[in-house]
Amino acid sequence: MKTKEIVYMIMDLLKNASEDSYFTEDHVLFLIKHHRSLLLKQEEERKKYLDNTFNMQTICVDVEPYQPDECGDVYLRSVQEIPETIGK
Repeated sequence: MKTKEIVYMIMDLLKNASEDSYFTEDHVLFLIKHHRSLLLKQEEERKKYLDNTFNMQTICVDVEPYQPDECGDVYLRSVQEIPETIGK
């Protein structure tokens, strides 16, 4: 649905709800944009707390055993260079 159609639907609903109030198309469009960003932000916060993998990257790399010193501990390290994260 196009934004213009949504604006006209809201304008029609407002006319049915109250005859003495007057909203312009620009005002309704501003409110739509404002509340849309607010709802998107709330959804992002909700997903962040419900899903630990929200907004995370997953990569596949080959690993090899690595023993940095004589302590006997063996670690795994990537064969390929790890790429930069998105947004850097």
